[in-house]
Amino acid sequence: DYLTNTGVLTFAPGVQVQSIALKIVNDATTEPTETMSIALGDTVNAQLDTPNVVQIVINDDDQPIVNTSKRLYLPMLMRERLLQTVAGGPDLVVQQVTLTGNEVVVVIKNQGNAPVSNAFWVDLYVNPQPVPTKVNDIWGDGRSRQGAVWGVTSSALPLNVGGLLTLTLSSTYLDQEASHLTAIAAGDIVFVHVDSASTFDPAHGAVTESHELAGAVYNNISSVVATNSVTPVLPLPIMQQADKSPLSDELPKR
Repeated sequence: DYLTNTGVLTFAPGVQVQSIALKIVNDATTEPTETMSIALGDTVNAQLDTPNVVQIVINDDDQPIVNTSKRLYLPMLMRERLLQTVAGGPDLVVQQVTLTGNEVVVVIKNQGNAPVSNAFWVDLYVNPQPVPTKVNDIWGDGRSRQGAVWGVTSSALPLNVGGLLTLTLSSTYLDQEASHLTAIAAGDIVFVHVDSASTFDPAHGAVTESHELAGAVYNNISSVVATNSVTPVLPLPIMQQADKSPLSDELPKR
């Protein structure tokens, strides 16, 4: 037996675990095994993931202890959206890709209505097959023989509303070990993918963006056709540069 109850469960910003106190009444009456359900619903400023209902089995094989309060810890049933369902959110796009001489210049823009605060990846692909279409379609998964990777960390963040971020092959955000660019020929198709990878959240990447919450068309990828040949010059590998440190652990795994 148990006492039914309803109430409001509040998750403060950044909190991912909450507990619910349940009143279970044990008595000396012989009864079959019973079940009870805990359900989340009517969310405000958040979006429920599945499942949103948990069933708990109450066995009738323990000693009678009347009106004992037991605390059960449940896994997170809800993915917090940090008020983005109401206020919108950031929206990262590739505004410009320039190929010239021995340099590649990528300009990223936050066209949303909230700043970007999470570290994120940017991938570049040369003639990928198949072309990238979603999070975790990274250049190094076999779809492209050449590519580059930037890891944008907190030193470049927050990227405010309307803010621009320029990435080059000499940028401190270039992941030199994960990049391999030798030559881009005229006519090659170069794709750039912002917020390209996150094994933690393959549905949204490292940054949950307004167009993803709205179910709109994925807009994180842009492409350009090279009009002239480019011979990229990559920096020396990190291990040969004493004044450079590896990319931060704040980036999501890819």
